[in-house]
Amino acid sequence: MTIDNATFFAAVEAQLAEGLRVRMLLNGRSMEPLLHEGEVVVVAPVEGEVAEGEVVLFRYRGRHLLHRVVAMEGSQLTLQGDNCIGCEVVQRNDVVARLVEVPRLGAVGCRAWQKASRRSLWHKRLLHLGRPEYRRWMRMAYFLLLAFFMWAPVGGMGVHLDHYFLGIRTDRWLHALAFLPCVGMLYGVVRRRGWLWVAALGIGVLAECVQAVLPWRGFDWGDMLANATGVSLGWVVTVGVLKLFRR
Repeated sequence: MTIDNATFFAAVEAQLAEGLRVRMLLNGRSMEPLLHEGEVVVVAPVEGEVAEGEVVLFRYRGRHLLHRVVAMEGSQLTLQGDNCIGCEVVQRNDVVARLVEVPRLGAVGCRAWQKASRRSLWHKRLLHLGRPEYRRWMRMAYFLLLAFFMWAPVGGMGVHLDHYFLGIRTDRWLHALAFLPCVGMLYGVVRRRGWLWVAALGIGVLAECVQAVLPWRGFDWGDMLANATGVSLGWVVTVGVLKLFRR
């Protein structure tokens, strides 16, 4: 026998009103990787004030959600799932319970919970960096810095790049490091994985070719190889991260 959400949460709120703890089965992935779909969690009546960072059960537009409190202003709370970009703004009296235990991790506040919660918050920060508006600014800043690094008259600044590390000139290392993020920055503009590598490699070739016509810089096949090495390593890292997030 199945019951609809409204009936189920009416029963949950009735038990909470009696001061009882309630075990619930999660439906949805909005709190991953902290909480997983299909696992059991325990919620309890709210006693005292809700604190920022807590995970609470609340009413929102006819639904009940279990999300984290990310901001508080008077009686108004802003909540967000760790795996979500959007937020929910509710009043304090819309909160019906607080999360107190996850059997897989233990009681909220224990060491395993804190470790999992920190990992989940880092996941959320990375998720936010993937937002289109952030990526546009990061992409613009990266390519401006790359152009400066590749074409500025660094020799006139007194910068010496003819030292060696592990038998390779310092400037070769710097070229590889400069092009390491290139594939990641192009993701979103170019979607196909193979074309991502080709586009980033093309930027590396263009950057070195422009140096050939600048009187204060010069073309160098070693630098070209370093650019390609940085692009290839960046492609491997980017593809690996994309696979990880899809999983």
